[in-house]
Amino acid sequence: RYLQHDRQHIAQLCEKSGLYQRALEHYTEINDITRIIVNTHAISADFLADYFGRLTGEHCITCLNVLLQHNLRDNLQIVVQVAS
Repeated sequence: RYLQHDRQHIAQLCEKSGLYQRALEHYTEINDITRIIVNTHAISADFLADYFGRLTGEHCITCLNVLLQHNLRDNLQIVVQVAS
């Protein structure tokens, strides 16, 4: 009987397969989230905007900073969209 799944394990499998959006749906730790969030090329902007809305304020700021540090030119539009 399937009652509960191991979110961490499923997230790791998704990450290894390049399914970053699915991985974000399962990860809960900020270190995991910030590692995945920089793969904006493979995550829809609409998903990211919605995802940031579900993060705590502190985690949101942390992730926005990571995006700006990682690839400012490509991520600036996403950061502005989330911040507004």
